[in-house]
Amino acid sequence: MVVVAGADENESSGFGGIMEDANGVLEAMVDARSITAEERARMVLGTWARCKTDLLAPFDHNGRFHGLTVVHCDMAGVEDTAWVRYQIDRDGEALARDRAAFFRSTFAPSLACALTAGEDPGAAQAFSERLEQGLRERAASRPAPINAVVGIIVLAKL
Repeated sequence: MVVVAGADENESSGFGGIMEDANGVLEAMVDARSITAEERARMVLGTWARCKTDLLAPFDHNGRFHGLTVVHCDMAGVEDTAWVRYQIDRDGEALARDRAAFFRSTFAPSLACALTAGEDPGAAQAFSERLEQGLRERAASRPAPINAVVGIIVLAKL
């Protein structure tokens, strides 16, 4: 079984809003000279949300790929528990903290690899803290759900 970041039929992963916020924070960090434009240009996230057609594409020719065949393939929404909690308590600060902490723990280490002082743990820590704070501020001003999708493909070896 393989579970990957998925995309719906409109090719949306559900993370567009938080990614736009992160790009805005990173650009503000360049403007504030917290990071250089060159460092920002090197910051990429090596992932791509795939729709069901993408997951099944390697198997189109004869139903097999490298000795594997598809047993089951589906796309599923992932419950946004932070949003569910926000709908109940209306605590925008808590939602913003959750969003920023999620982004930091998931993506900041990859982004920090682009820092010129990449081997300096203090530089990576300071970068991650500034990124998280900027994301927290943006998320607090525009609460929104994350409608994430995962692709699930079950394979059998023949």
